[in-house]
Amino acid sequence: MVADAPRREILDALRAEIDAGRLRHDSPVLHLARSFQQWVATPLGVFDGVDETFVSLDPEVSHQTVGGRLYGLDQLPGFLSTRHFPYLVLEPDGLPDDIRDQALAAGYEPIFANSQGEVFRLR
Repeated sequence: MVADAPRREILDALRAEIDAGRLRHDSPVLHLARSFQQWVATPLGVFDGVDETFVSLDPEVSHQTVGGRLYGLDQLPGFLSTRHFPYLVLEPDGLPDDIRDQALAAGYEPIFANSQGEVFRLR
């Protein structure tokens, strides 16, 4: 399986928001994880079809990552300040400890959490 049980739970939490009409295919989702690679982070765009912008410690730019939606952690404050992303998914393993606090301070509230990460909605 590509997505283990904790990742499937994150995907299910986003699908519940889709089913409720709060999250649409064109709603931007900010995804924070150590790496964008699918063996590290939950592949939101693949399994839930969301418009995912990724912030990580490895913002690779190559022929395999063309599309302009992979950014380094240094870009996070700017993304949080825009209030452009109604949803944020945080997979904190390997990220700085204050990332969650930054999301909360930017106005995000947790709507789901498990051992893999959290899903937040902008207040």
